[in-house]
Amino acid sequence: MAKTVVDIPRLAKYAWVMASLSPAKLYHYRATITAVYDGDTCTAEVDLGFKVTVRGEKIRLARINAPEIRGANRKAGLASRDFLRELILGR
Repeated sequence: MAKTVVDIPRLAKYAWVMASLSPAKLYHYRATITAVYDGDTCTAEVDLGFKVTVRGEKIRLARINAPEIRGANRKAGLASRDFLRELILGR
């Protein structure tokens, strides 16, 4: 049986609700990183369980402020992106 794909625009808009919950009430989901944009932003495929998957979910890493790949710090931005790719892409 094939997985059902749910196209939810952004789960991040509900982050404020999740932040107000105690850690005992939060859920843990399996995700696979499908792309890395820069040193602090990536795209993931999130498995919500019951054969429901959210694809293309943008994730910004908390408390990480990496250089951008556009602008004056391009060289450092590309280096941080490549480093993050080696760490998490496909995992």
